[in-house]
Amino acid sequence: MPATEDERNSNSNKFYNVARFPKCIGAVDYSHIKISSPGDGGYGIKHYLLTPLGNPHTPAEWLCNESQIRTRNPIERTFEIWKRRFPVLAFEIRLKLRKVETVVVATAVLDSIAILLNKDLPLVNAEEEAAV
Repeated sequence: MPATEDERNSNSNKFYNVARFPKCIGAVDYSHIKISSPGDGGYGIKHYLLTPLGNPHTPAEWLCNESQIRTRNPIERTFEIWKRRFPVLAFEIRLKLRKVETVVVATAVLDSIAILLNKDLPLVNAEEEAAV
């Protein structure tokens, strides 16, 4: 997540430019990585987390849902690529939540390096493909 006001403003502008999604500074979707649940207390509902509207009625509500979908899809595709490149993300991770964060950040850094070096995605065996 952005640490400074400038980073938050930059992220907010990027989300708006992609999907007319106002005042959004980041996106989270932990459902793409299997982790052992630390319990319900570890995933409290926050006022700043946005989920799609269940039954949109107005044009603004439809736009809100469409904006969320358009910004979420690239994140989903990124996680699918990471799981192919780093199978640890395709299977259940049995670490404390803080350590899982470190693993995910490390895979993001390594994936960025692989992209810079023009490395192809590895071939995936059947078991890994089923997990992804």
